[in-house]
This record gives sequence, C-alpha cells and structure tokens, in this order.
Amino acid sequence: MPKKGKAKGGAKKGGAKAAKAVEVDLNPFSSVFNDPAQVMELGPTRERLVESEKIKADLQDTHRQLKEQLAQQEFEQSEIFAYLNKELVQKSKQVALLEARVQELSVGLDTNQTDFEVKLKEEKVLAQEMTSKLGREVSKYERELGDLNVFIAKKNELEGELEVTRTELLAERRKHEM
Repeated sequence: MPKKGKAKGGAKKGGAKAAKAVEVDLNPFSSVFNDPAQVMELGPTRERLVESEKIKADLQDTHRQLKEQLAQQEFEQSEIFAYLNKELVQKSKQVALLEARVQELSVGLDTNQTDFEVKLKEEKVLAQEMTSKLGREVSKYERELGDLNVFIAKKNELEGELEVTRTELLAERRKHEM
C-alpha cells in the first residue's frame, strides 16, 4: 500500500478531512499502479533494464580487461624502454671506446708514417752517400787499373826489349866464344 505523509506546513491533529486533502503520495510507483497502461509497459521496460544491466556488466568486464591489458602493455613497454636504454648506453660506451681506439690508432699511424718517412729519407741519404763513395772508389780503382794496364804494357814492352837484348847478348857471346 502506498505511504502517505503530511504536506509541509501540516494540518492540525483533529482535522481528518483537511489532512486527507493535503496528504502527499510518497510512493513513486503509486501513479504507475493506478494506471493499467503503465503497468503493461513495466514488463518490457524491466527486460530492457535487465538487458542494459547485462550490457553494463559486459562493458565493465571488457573495461577491466582492457585496463589490465593496458597496464600489462605499459609494463612491457617500460621494460622494453629500460632494456633499449640500457643497450643504448652500452652501445654508446662501445662506440666511444672504438672511436677512441680509432683515434689512438690514427695517431699511431701518423706517428709511424712520420717515423717511416724520416727513416726512409735517412736511408736514402745513406744510400746516396754510399753510392757516391762507391762511385769514387770505382773511379779510383779504374784509374789504378788504367795505371796498372800502362805499367803492364810498359813491363811487357821492357821484357820484350830485355828478351831481344838477351838474345843479342847470347848471340854476341857465342860469337865471341867461337
């Protein structure tokens, strides 16, 4: 049964007739129960309400699942970022070390190249000096050889003259001895 209450400002205790006129219906469904057409609409409305609540529960479940997936993806993303940042730091350190090594080797190569060029120049100078010295010695030996050839030619000439003179002396001695 619908509950009835007194209106604001209320009526006095003895006036039942005045009280009924100012009574307010506190049950929100009393107007629906009084109209049979509205009662007929309650069934489909209730079905729509149940269906809406089911859809709401499904949506809330989907929302919860999506939130969990998002949280998992965010966690995985942060793990991937952390790993990639760690790898980036390591690779950056390796690159820096390799660049320093390349620089060191480049300086070493330049130093070795300079040392090699200096030694090559020194060796060229020594080789040129040795060539000049050997050239002078060859010239000296060629002069000596020329002098020796002249000497040998004179010696052969003198020995020839000596042989001729000996032969003449022998012939004269035989002539005298005879």
